[in-house]
Amino acid sequence: MKVEIDSLIGRRKHYNIIFEKDNITFADILEKISDEYEELSSKIFDDEGNLSNEVIAILSRKEEKSTSFTNTYRSGENIRSRENYLETEVKDGDKITLFPPMSGG
Repeated sequence: MKVEIDSLIGRRKHYNIIFEKDNITFADILEKISDEYEELSSKIFDDEGNLSNEVIAILSRKEEKSTSFTNTYRSGENIRSRENYLETEVKDGDKITLFPPMSGG
């Protein structure tokens, strides 16, 4: 199972995270980032090892009608807006975008 991670924190970087099992949660993804991607984990976790309040995580689901040539994603949602967001199921082909809060005026 493959999940894409786009990080807009610091220098933009794209990660393809591979899992050996099919049923994973957002917590599983955070654990894998913490274990394997030090350059990213140092920017997204707070001192207690929790996802920093200064990180927004958007989950986008791959559309069923996507072809091998194009991937179309449904509008993303802020994972933290869900109750028990760490238990959010993540499916093969989903994309997670991590970025700092921004505002304009």
